[in-house]
Amino acid sequence: MLILNHSHNDKIERSSGSPWLGGLAGLALVAGLATGGTSLASAVGIWLGLWDFRTGFALLQFVGDFGLPVAAATFLVSIVVYAVARRRAADGALRLSALALIGTIAAGLGY
Repeated sequence: MLILNHSHNDKIERSSGSPWLGGLAGLALVAGLATGGTSLASAVGIWLGLWDFRTGFALLQFVGDFGLPVAAATFLVSIVVYAVARRRAADGALRLSALALIGTIAAGLGY
C-alpha cells in the first residue's frame, strides 16, 4: 500500500520558497562536486593504474578549461538562490545557498 505524505511535500516547498530554487542549488552542488571530483580522479586513476599519464593530464586539462566557469556560475547561483529565498522569506535560504557554495568551493579547489 502506497501512502503519500502531502504535508512533507508542502513543508519542502515552504522551506525552500520554490521547488526550482532547491533544484538550482542542487545542480550547482553537483556541477561543483563533479568538477572537483574530476580533478581528484585524474591523480587517483594514475596512482591506481586505471589509466596512464596522458589520460590524467587530459582530465586536468578538461578541469582547467571548465573549472573557472563552473566555479563562477555556481557562485552566482548561490547568490541568486539566497537573494530570491530571502525575498520570499523562505526558511531554508541559508541552507540552499550553502549547498551551492559547497559546489563553488569544490569547483574552485579542483581548478
